[in-house]
Amino acid sequence: MILKIILLLITVFSWFLLVRITLFNKAKVNENGIAAKTITSGVKLVAGITAVSLLIVTGILFINDSILFNEQEKVIQVDKQGNKLLPIGSVILLEDSTKEVMIIGYCQYEIGTNEIWDYAGCLYPEGYMGADKTFLFNSDQIKEISFLGKESAEQQEFADYASKILKDEREKMR
Repeated sequence: MILKIILLLITVFSWFLLVRITLFNKAKVNENGIAAKTITSGVKLVAGITAVSLLIVTGILFINDSILFNEQEKVIQVDKQGNKLLPIGSVILLEDSTKEVMIIGYCQYEIGTNEIWDYAGCLYPEGYMGADKTFLFNSDQIKEISFLGKESAEQQEFADYASKILKDEREKMR
């Protein structure tokens, strides 16, 4: 952020200099009575190019923070207790894993074990490639969140409902 402010100040200053050079560069009369401009057109050209370049760079930086000076990357905290489920479409990395997984469902029963899992996921970026390539996992197995899926009121309401079902079903199993 500080670098952006410095760049903005330099840009404003360069524009001020450009205006000063081009508009207020009056010809001085020497002892022979001949008017001579003190700043050449080459200097004006360089000042203009610099001012325009800085303006373009500053504009790009302010429009899209991620190009050069990305403020501290947003860190999304992992709720290991499963109190708040991540949105569908979130991309996560599981503990002891090197391949990312995209969340595609909540409250999954594992056939044969009657165990209930917080999430179902598929490999990212491959996507769903069949039931045998679907992963079941719990919140406490999530190491990091790479991308947070779409959050909305409807999504939050459903995630809260799914959390309640998970809690109720786990209570029944005890």
